[in-house]
Amino acid sequence: MIAFHAVFGGFLEFLFAEKALSTVSGLFTCMNAVFSPVIWLHLSPPNYMGKQLLFEHTERFLQDYAYFTKCHLHAHRGYELGNTHEHILLSVPNTELSMFYRRYSQFDEGKAWKWQINMKLFDPLLEERCHGYIAKHQLVMPDQSPDMYCGKYLHQCRKGNCKYQPR
Repeated sequence: MIAFHAVFGGFLEFLFAEKALSTVSGLFTCMNAVFSPVIWLHLSPPNYMGKQLLFEHTERFLQDYAYFTKCHLHAHRGYELGNTHEHILLSVPNTELSMFYRRYSQFDEGKAWKWQINMKLFDPLLEERCHGYIAKHQLVMPDQSPDMYCGKYLHQCRKGNCKYQPR
């Protein structure tokens, strides 16, 4: 473990320093906002779909979901190719939780995702299992695909000044 930290510790600190991420008992902060996990999501497109195509479909789905809920979404994602699928833990800023819970159940995931989907409200008792299950897959890094999705509800977001989007 010490060797891992010596080799990769500096890289991980560099990777997350730009976004100022820190994990604290199920919550994490990004740009001084506290996010809470709300949805556990499993997306399964056809087998042997390429990585880029998988990411494009997933990004489109997550952006549609952000627009519908009018919330900012953070996606912690893990994927597998061959038996192609993605597992996603969606989190929302605490300031937007009430709006999210008002709108999430009205979303028709079948219209936004045309293949197999399993979408459940997040169970805090299973948090460690969710993170562990995502970690068993190949993680989607922010340089491969965005991890923040903006619902474009706030005026500053519609003008291109979203405080959660990297500049």
